[in-house]
Amino acid sequence: MAPLIRSTFPLLVILFIVTPCTALSTSPGAASGASHDLAMLDRFHRWMSKNGRAYPSAAEKLHRFEVYRRNVDFIDASNRDAERLGYELGENEFTDLTNKEFMARYAGGVYSDPGVGGGLITTLAGDVTEGVVSSEILIHDDGNLTIASDLPRQFDWREHGVVTPAKQQGKCGCCWAFSAAATVESLHKIKGGELVDLSVQELLDCVSADPFRSPCKSGSPDGALNWIKSKGGLVTAAKYPYVAARGKCTTPAGARRIGKVTGVRFVELMSEPALAVAVLQTPVAVRIDASGAVIQKYIP
Repeated sequence: MAPLIRSTFPLLVILFIVTPCTALSTSPGAASGASHDLAMLDRFHRWMSKNGRAYPSAAEKLHRFEVYRRNVDFIDASNRDAERLGYELGENEFTDLTNKEFMARYAGGVYSDPGVGGGLITTLAGDVTEGVVSSEILIHDDGNLTIASDLPRQFDWREHGVVTPAKQQGKCGCCWAFSAAATVESLHKIKGGELVDLSVQELLDCVSADPFRSPCKSGSPDGALNWIKSKGGLVTAAKYPYVAARGKCTTPAGARRIGKVTGVRFVELMSEPALAVAVLQTPVAVRIDASGAVIQKYIP
């Protein structure tokens, strides 16, 4: 008898999944959501291109897209109420950052005690009278307090050519130094000098010799202004350029100092009307509460 030969063949199982036709239809809400997602993704890609952004992995890109989406949703919702709020928000180079990341990178700061009359100017949630400037407010005039009247409802020093362009501090959170330098730049021009960019880097390198204190994370504009007063001004940014990091204090020998400051004082009445009156006379360095979601998305 011939041997029985058995051949073994692999068993191929093809599984057909039958889906009812009704399951293939899409509800109007789902279709709208998908369309919104595609539109948002396209908006994200355009934002990436404009800001030169690229991510090391698909997972990181997905994470940043979700952060971007949340920020854009906040921007759009805020702008629908812009007339009441008095400002508009917009996309910028920070739109793919969480607010926690933004604060850690760009808004770190420990400020000195402003003393009597100091503190933060309140906003629309506080003691600001919208659209009204009191005609009975005390202002500082040559060392004396006087009564102001018939104040303009709007005044912009940029229209008078005394403000340098806004600058980017980059990875160093030294807003205190930029504020002080810009204040002196405008003051010098108002007093009849030329309009020139002054050295923020000199402030970073030279204001404090404390090796344990990071000027990219803490500082005070009033401290910087008093330092400028003691030195008789700042050198120009061209002579001492900004590098967004603290270095050794190396003011160029013989460099001309610009922007003599004779005194530094605080606005006595911490309110927006008092600040408005002060700005009519001289540049003022102010501190803004950058916490929360708004400043990160503000477009000047």
